Amino acid sequence: MIFISEFLRGTAPLKQTENLRVEKIIPLIEPTALKLELPMTPEAEATVSGAREAIRRILSKEDKRLIVIAGPCSIHDETSAIEYAEKACRFERKKV
Repeated sequence: MIFISEFLRGTAPLKQTENLRVEKIIPLIEPTALKLELPMTPEAEATVSGAREAIRRILSKEDKRLIVIAGPCSIHDETSAIEYAEKACRFERKKV
């Protein structure tokens, strides 16, 4: 048992509790550097603008479609993204 007095004096043995399974840390590329390295193409810009406008129209009830935004909070690799999309498609097909 570790007593608070030992901890405060710094005599209690400390056990590492963070990064126990971290093999290495790789810094992320800064967003500004990434934008310079991979600028948005006109096609990508048109896709983003079009999607934003479609969403705006749905949310403002100018478009009667229903919008559903669902998905994992993060996708760490292409395989996971494809697997998730396939599951979503199967769910949609069952629903219809």
